[in-house]
Amino acid sequence: FSPFTKTTDLVAGSDGTVPSEIRFLTRAAGSSSILEALKLNSDKSATFSSSVTSRGGDGKFIVNNIAGASVNQDFVFQRNDATKFSLGLDGNDSFNVYDSNTNPKLTIASTGAATFASSVSATEGIFNKTASDPTVSVFSTAQLKLKTPSNPNNGDLTSISFPSSSVPNYGMTISGERTNGAASPSLVIRSHSNSDIGNYVFSINSSGAANFASSVSAEDLILSKSAQP
Repeated sequence: FSPFTKTTDLVAGSDGTVPSEIRFLTRAAGSSSILEALKLNSDKSATFSSSVTSRGGDGKFIVNNIAGASVNQDFVFQRNDATKFSLGLDGNDSFNVYDSNTNPKLTIASTGAATFASSVSATEGIFNKTASDPTVSVFSTAQLKLKTPSNPNNGDLTSISFPSSSVPNYGMTISGERTNGAASPSLVIRSHSNSDIGNYVFSINSSGAANFASSVSAEDLILSKSAQP
């Protein structure tokens, strides 16, 4: 098309041998170049050449998915025409961040629960939740709760690690251990010195009994037990 004769082009029909399209063209003041701003394609897709802005107090973009689709890539992010990430709903109406192969990397359920596909790193991670009344609830309303495997076995651990070096496997771990069924948990502390498994240091069982792997030294050690009748 000639930039000297056209400033707007609207093509809505075809002779049936070629697909139809609608193009919206613009030209900047003082420029002889005419540019395509928007194209509506025959496959019902729309291509904008620049940013899209919704103005007004009630400005919004609405994406209405068809029920039943397991993956909906509502917003796709590309670089050099190659898809890198996409956003959308899954079949359970959970919000997802997908990778280039539509594998979910982050899933947010309608309850607000978030599931990450891998580790989470933060410069300054803060868990902010209102403190619970210990006379009403403690375990179910904890500020931080780790999830166990779906079918844990006796001896399985749910752990938090505290590294003491940038080199892997140095530091301490605190674990909840399934000792003898779900009703018999233990708290276990292990030390790690170039060892992933580490060495047992200390544990407290469900009855409150404490066990140390070695001797206990203290400047002031008080052992208190109620007198037996």
